[in-house]
Amino acid sequence: MYVGSASTAAAANRAGSADNSEMGKEDFLQLLTTQLANQDPLNPMDNTQFASQLAEFSGLEQLINIGQGMEQLALAQAVNNGTDMVGFIGKEVVFQGNGFTYDGDGGEDLTVDLADPASKVTVSVYDDEGTLVSTFESGPMEGGVGDVHWDGTDLNGQPVPAGDYTFEVSAEDVEGNRVEASTRRSGVVSGVTYESGYPELMVGGQKIAVGDIVEVVTGDDDDNDNSSNTPRATEPEASDDSSS
Repeated sequence: MYVGSASTAAAANRAGSADNSEMGKEDFLQLLTTQLANQDPLNPMDNTQFASQLAEFSGLEQLINIGQGMEQLALAQAVNNGTDMVGFIGKEVVFQGNGFTYDGDGGEDLTVDLADPASKVTVSVYDDEGTLVSTFESGPMEGGVGDVHWDGTDLNGQPVPAGDYTFEVSAEDVEGNRVEASTRRSGVVSGVTYESGYPELMVGGQKIAVGDIVEVVTGDDDDNDNSSNTPRATEPEASDDSSS
C-alpha cells in the first residue's frame, strides 16, 4: 500500500515543529527529500515539477544568505559610523533644528538660513506646548546663515521663564516676495549615544542625527590655538613693553 502522502505530511509536521512561523532551508530540504523518497512509483513526480521545487529551494537559500549578509553589513556600518562620529566630540556644529533651551536670562540668539538676501525676517517663538509666545522682526539680512536675537520677552513685552522653546522663521525680499528660510541650531558636541539603536550626537542635551549637521564650525588645530585665556588684544602691549 502506498503511504507517501502520510509520510510526507509527517515530515512536514516535523519540519515545522521547530518554528511554526517560518520554514528554514534545512526544513525545506528535508520536506523535499521525504517527498521524493515516498512518491508513488506508479505516478512519479514530474521532472518539471521537481525542477521547479529545486529552483524554489535555491532561491530560498540565496535570500537567506543575502539577508544574513545585509545584517552583518548593517552592523559593520553602524560600528563604523559610531567610530567616525566620535571625532565630532568637542567640536561646534551647526545643524538643522528649531528647538532650544532658554535659561531665562538675556534672551537667545536664533540661527536662520536664508536662500537669498531678505529685507525682512520674521521669527515666531513657541513654548513646549506649542503656544505662540513671541513674534518679532529683524532688519535686512544677507543670504546664508546668520543670527537674530530674541530678547526673551512675550507678546506683551514681559520676560518669559526658562524652559524649552521652538521657533519658526519666514522672510521676504524688497519686493515682498517670499524668500526660502529655515531654522538652524548650533552647539558643542559632548558625546555620542546609541540609545535609539544607531549612533547620534549629543549637543546641549539633544540627540542630533549626523545627517542633520550642515557645518562644523570649529576644528582642533588653529581654532584651539586661538582659544587661550589671554586676550589677543593685550599681545601688542606686551611687545611694546619689551621693546622700550
